[in-house]
Amino acid sequence: DRDVTGVQTCALPISNYDFSATLNKVLGRHSLSFGWDFQKQFLNVGQTLTPDGYYEFNPDATSNNGVAGGGAGNGDAFASFLMGVGSFNQNQPNWTTDIFGANSNPYSALFIQDDWHPTAALTINAGLRWDVFPGATERFNRMEYFDPTVAYSLNGVSLTGGEVFSNGSNRSPYVTNWHNFAPRLGLTYRILKNAVIRGGFGISYGPSVHMASINQFNDDSYLAETTWLGSMPDSSDTYLVPVNTLSNPFPNGIIQPTKGSLGTATNVGIGVNFVPRHAPDMTTYNFNFGAQYQFPHETVLSAAWVGSRGLRLTFGNNVPDLNALSLQTLAQNQDSLLNMVPFPYTNAITDPNAPWYGATQVPQWVMLEKYPQFSFGIGNQGGSGVLDWGDTLGDSIYHSLQMKLEKRLTRGFTSLGSFTWGKLITNDNSGSLAFSGNNYAAPQDFQNLNLERGLSTQDIALFFTWELSYDLPIGAKRAVNLSGWTDWALGGWTVSSVATLGDGQPIATPNGTLNPWFNQRPNISGNC
Repeated sequence: DRDVTGVQTCALPISNYDFSATLNKVLGRHSLSFGWDFQKQFLNVGQTLTPDGYYEFNPDATSNNGVAGGGAGNGDAFASFLMGVGSFNQNQPNWTTDIFGANSNPYSALFIQDDWHPTAALTINAGLRWDVFPGATERFNRMEYFDPTVAYSLNGVSLTGGEVFSNGSNRSPYVTNWHNFAPRLGLTYRILKNAVIRGGFGISYGPSVHMASINQFNDDSYLAETTWLGSMPDSSDTYLVPVNTLSNPFPNGIIQPTKGSLGTATNVGIGVNFVPRHAPDMTTYNFNFGAQYQFPHETVLSAAWVGSRGLRLTFGNNVPDLNALSLQTLAQNQDSLLNMVPFPYTNAITDPNAPWYGATQVPQWVMLEKYPQFSFGIGNQGGSGVLDWGDTLGDSIYHSLQMKLEKRLTRGFTSLGSFTWGKLITNDNSGSLAFSGNNYAAPQDFQNLNLERGLSTQDIALFFTWELSYDLPIGAKRAVNLSGWTDWALGGWTVSSVATLGDGQPIATPNGTLNPWFNQRPNISGNC
């Protein structure tokens, strides 16, 4: 058991301004449209993690079984609270100084569309759209990005990779993509009096990871976290002894944000968060081809192949870490990963809260990281410390057969039945059932996402719906003719029903252990 005290607040006012202009022109068999869309989004966001303090207590501090006993059978978290002796391991920062950002981003698009009727039976729709997502800015330029190649020196130690800050002349940390040209093409052809075929293809872009978002993703220098050392094990590693009690949890004061003053040396020794300066915008290809036939008695049957291809998608619940070790690296080094090796970055790390502060030797896996000077400690893939919150590594493909049978209004009856047989494959299974079966939904290796390719946890293979409605023959000019207040009260009613049948979503394969080190997967699922 544990007791926790703390308060969180969140402010998220959003304003959008939209402007669009369209010019339409008919030239013979061509119907032309030209236009411009412009949007400006303002996002003032602040989410304080622990502005009034977060303090965690467990039974260990008041247990005569000591740390090894885990307080089992004696000791009480509330008693530890009354004594003011906190848990040795606090699960999050105990005091945070947070930013309330004033972010904004524009969006602009030019488009042209031509609806061409070369014959009475044929219609061709062709268009082109140019989407531009200029990067977000913050009113006071409190933004940054991670430069993987920047070289600098700190206390005589040469380092590569660090954060670069926005300023008055370069307000956005992002580079705009100017090549988002999205063509669209559609075709409709009446092959028989009662039969039509249709097909289409189109590309769309966005949203962009460079749009306004919460500030914690790219403003490390304007946030600060202070950790409470309420207790620690004694010299025999048996009992917890008080260190800084709740009456004065931070004797050295609250850590303040550096506000860009350290430049590329920001957060050296601990970890950094960033959105890439260069990132492709999310891209979707949509395509379909189908036929429609009208039978007697106002009955229409439609069948179509409908598909979609998603490229450069963001991961739902997972954030790649540039310091994570690939499975290939882990396999090559195996037991030697834990061998202690010299740590050349000791003098560069001056933050006493850093995981490797004062260390002259570290496990070998630390030195195999791309940027060993940054670390959050031990991550699921060994290394951690450089979190990419704007990754566009996701990929998906969807194919389906979609059929529809419609009986249009006849003697008051209308019926519509639809059936979909589809399949959604992706390399990102952080969907609605990502945590079923103790699956933490994190990829085994962000550097080889082919290992994650499989059925999406949001895949529904078979889905059927049937709708039926009947206009009751009661009311003005109906079989039961009413007028006046009786027509107002009893006339014009419709009775309807809807039936839905569908497959369930697949359950994600659970990890091999309750502690999913390296995000392992079982290779045999058994009969379950």
